[in-house]
Amino acid sequence: MSAFDATGFQGRLVLLFVGVVLTLLTQSSSATVAVALTALNTGQIDLPQATAAIIGADVGTTVKAALATIGGNTGSRRTGFAHVIYNLMTGIGAFLLLPAYLWAWETFGMGMTETSPEVVAVAFHSAFNAIGVIVALPFTYRFARMIERLFPEREDPLIASLDERLLGDPIAAAGALESSSRAISAAVLRATASRLSGGEVPPPDTSFDEIFRAVTEARSFAVKTGEVTDENDIGARKLFAMLYMIDHGERLAERAGKKDRLEGIALREDMQARGRELADNFVALAEDIETPGPLTALPPLEIAAAELEADKPQFRKNLIVSAARGELSGEELDSALDGARWLRRLAYHAWRMAVYWSEIEEAR
Repeated sequence: MSAFDATGFQGRLVLLFVGVVLTLLTQSSSATVAVALTALNTGQIDLPQATAAIIGADVGTTVKAALATIGGNTGSRRTGFAHVIYNLMTGIGAFLLLPAYLWAWETFGMGMTETSPEVVAVAFHSAFNAIGVIVALPFTYRFARMIERLFPEREDPLIASLDERLLGDPIAAAGALESSSRAISAAVLRATASRLSGGEVPPPDTSFDEIFRAVTEARSFAVKTGEVTDENDIGARKLFAMLYMIDHGERLAERAGKKDRLEGIALREDMQARGRELADNFVALAEDIETPGPLTALPPLEIAAAELEADKPQFRKNLIVSAARGELSGEELDSALDGARWLRRLAYHAWRMAVYWSEIEEAR
């Protein structure tokens, strides 16, 4: 590093690249900074040379992040390259501000550039990282949107987190499965609520076919996470709960996909009201699941499922009486009975999903 003059733009740029290369060789920006400070402290290089190399160390550490994204999913690419772009931006800013920084210390630093140059170098390293964070924070949302545009979602968002390379790490695999299970559950519930509300509840961006494919992938990933040696282990309880939840989510989607059942509900106002009530409960549960924490939607769903089951004999009797009076045709009676049965099954499966998600939250 001592062979390059850092008083000029070109020399500082060369020293920056030297810092990048040292970081690539050592695979540690901290090691490069330590080398630069040691050389500065022993007088082998001067302060401008050391600070230029330190900037290179910060830029060089981004190469590891870029390499780590190779073959990764969209989330890993976004995270890795967000790190690369952010560090490049702070590195460019630090490089441009370096002459002014050195001038300020030489003018107002009371000789510290001569007596304690390593302190000045360390202060520069801390300062440009801190300033980078302060400047970037107000633009975090816009920066995230920019990264998302640069690296658009290419995978099914419901299973984007399920990377089989995570299977070697049980904790990481369980986290990925939980993330995917949340997305699948919320999609199923919102799609069902949209059907029940006649479109008043906006449907999710994913179709039922995509939900079924995601369920298959999630179940396959779950059984690959490793053998369960202790059924009472927290990890095992969470795994079982997620498998049961995925199963009930699939059954809910299968039943919600039967559009003809809506015709039976439409025959009676009380059934339509129950359907709208369930739709609201399903949306509330989806919101609970999307935000980890206690499930406030569990008690209302349990009550709704129990009421529908308890009302079954009387409701069935009322429908048959209506048909006997000529108020319903035989075909309409069958359709209404199917619709009532459909509502009960939807409520039951959504309630069981809520129960298992509650167990997952308790196992944290």
